[in-house]
Amino acid sequence: MPPLHYTQHTTGPPPVTTPAPTLPPVPHAQYTHTPGCFDNDVIRHIKPNASTFDGRGDPTMFLDWVQAMEDYFAWYDLTDAHKLRIGKMTLQGAARKYWNSVEEQLYQFGQPPVTLWDEMKLKLREQYLPTFYRHQLYEQLWTLSQGSSTVTEFHARFIEHKIRAGIREEPDITMSRFIHGLRDDIKCEVGRFHPHTLEDAYCHALEAKTYLSPQHSGYSGQLAIANQTLPTTDMHTGFSGPSKPLAPPPNKGLAVSTNARIECFHCHAKGHIASRCPQRTLTINTPASELCEIVEPLEGVYDPDIYDC
Repeated sequence: MPPLHYTQHTTGPPPVTTPAPTLPPVPHAQYTHTPGCFDNDVIRHIKPNASTFDGRGDPTMFLDWVQAMEDYFAWYDLTDAHKLRIGKMTLQGAARKYWNSVEEQLYQFGQPPVTLWDEMKLKLREQYLPTFYRHQLYEQLWTLSQGSSTVTEFHARFIEHKIRAGIREEPDITMSRFIHGLRDDIKCEVGRFHPHTLEDAYCHALEAKTYLSPQHSGYSGQLAIANQTLPTTDMHTGFSGPSKPLAPPPNKGLAVSTNARIECFHCHAKGHIASRCPQRTLTINTPASELCEIVEPLEGVYDPDIYDC
C-alpha cells in the first residue's frame, strides 16, 4: 500500500478541467437590501425626504401624502415596524397631536398599541377622509365622462379617481366603467373590438380617436362648403329661391343713373333703347322711312272663297 503522500501517475492524458462560469454583476447591487439588514442604529440615520402632513387642507392632500409615503417605503424596502416609525416622523402640527391622542387613548383603555403601518393608515383615514368625501368620490367615479377632453386626459382622470376612491373590483367592471364614460362615437368604435382589460380599451380608444379625427373623416371640407353662399329657402314652401345677385363685373352694361337719360327712338320713352323696346313689332320688307311707325295688328277678315276651298 503506497504512503498517503504518494500520488500514482498514469500514462493517460491529464484530466480536462472546465473553468466555472462567471456570472455578470448584478446592476445596482449596492441598492439591494433585505428587510433584515436594517437595525435600530441604521434607521436613526435615515432622513426621509417624503412629504409631511399637518392635517390641514382638503382630503385630497391626505391621499397624496399616503401615496407619497407608500412610494418612499417601496424605494427603501422597509419593514412594517420601520414604516410606522417613519410615518410618525412625517406627521406635523394638528396631525401629530391627533396621533398622540390616539396612542394615549389606546393605552388608557388597555388596548394593544398600533404596530403596523396599515393600521395607522386606517385610523388616520377615519379622521382626515370623511364619509361624505368617499361617497363623493364614488359618485364621481361612476358618473365620470370624457366630455370635451381627449382620451388621454380622460384616462388619467379615471385612474386618479379610482386610486383616490380605493375601490377594489373586478378588472372587467373597471373596463366597462371606462368605456361607458367615453364619447358615443368613440364608444361605438371601441365596442367593435370587444376588449378584455382596461389597457386594451384605452388603446382601442386612442385608435378610434385617430380614425375619427377631421383629417380622416373629411370634416375639413365641410368648413369650406359652409362659407359658400347658399340659395335662400322659403320657410313656408320649402323651395329654394335664387341666390342673392352678385355685383356686376365692371364695363358690362350702363349704370342705373345713365339709363334714365337714354331715349328710345321707336316709342320715345326713357330708360331703354329701340332694340329692347317693349312695343317693338316685326317688320318685313319695310322701307327705312317707315321703321319708326308702329304697325297695329290686323283685324280678322272673313273670306268665303277661302273657307269654301
